[in-house]
Amino acid sequence: MFKLSSSSAQIKFGETFAVLIVVFFAFIFGAQFYVSSLENSFEESLRERQQTQALERLEFTLNYDAFLRRSLNNQERTYDLLSIEAFSNLDNLTKNRIFRESEIVVRLYNSTYNPLSQEFFFEEFEFQDSGNNILVLHNNTARFYTSSGQIRASSVLPHSAVINVYDPVDKIILVGILEVRSFY
Repeated sequence: MFKLSSSSAQIKFGETFAVLIVVFFAFIFGAQFYVSSLENSFEESLRERQQTQALERLEFTLNYDAFLRRSLNNQERTYDLLSIEAFSNLDNLTKNRIFRESEIVVRLYNSTYNPLSQEFFFEEFEFQDSGNNILVLHNNTARFYTSSGQIRASSVLPHSAVINVYDPVDKIILVGILEVRSFY
């Protein structure tokens, strides 16, 4: 009788041990699945946050008060060329505090309209300082490039907008493309 009770106890112990092993493996696989889904969720939320920050940086640049042209104490959605050029010549410490790790470039074009053919023509506007149509407002991206010029940022989010820029010297309105590239 003692032998029968002992083998019955061993069988129950074996069954309990087998159930514990199955529960242990189920817990391990469940935890692994849970951590994997959390990791994917974290990466997705990081990408969404970076995209939101890049769009906010574009919106901030478009609404930056120092760039907007003023007339009779009213702000217009026209940018002042002299203000933009003056900002591009500011020290990097000030610009870094405002725009962080980004590259902000303005490309300007003269536009003419031919009423006979009903077509618009665009020619590049050349800045007097650089002799080309590109004005770099801010570039704080050197640490995201290798010495050979390869990008090593985890992501670069480019956004652009078409703007009107008033040239007070020549008294003309130019068409501009504002490009904001955010580096992460």
